[in-house]
Amino acid sequence: MNCHSLKTWVKPFGATWVGNKSYEVRTDDRGFEVNDCLHLREYDEEAQRYTGRSMLTRITYISRGMTETPKDVCVLATRILHWAQHPAEVLWDADLREYYFSDE
Repeated sequence: MNCHSLKTWVKPFGATWVGNKSYEVRTDDRGFEVNDCLHLREYDEEAQRYTGRSMLTRITYISRGMTETPKDVCVLATRILHWAQHPAEVLWDADLREYYFSDE
């Protein structure tokens, strides 16, 4: 299991934050696997900075090689594990079984 830190634009981040979006469409360049975690960090593209909000999600399903998407793109079904309102990094215990945010 790996944890991938990903920059996420404001609009799709907000949709995930409130529970209206439960997937990520990403370039398939990180070796994503089911049960990997995504540390999504909200990035304001107009202000060119991170907002401080972030969330930890778990990949529950991966779609690859669909005819409607380029070969290097995958769709990751996700489930939210935790939210953070201010800047925080995800910290893991030694065997990667437990996580927590650095602000806790």
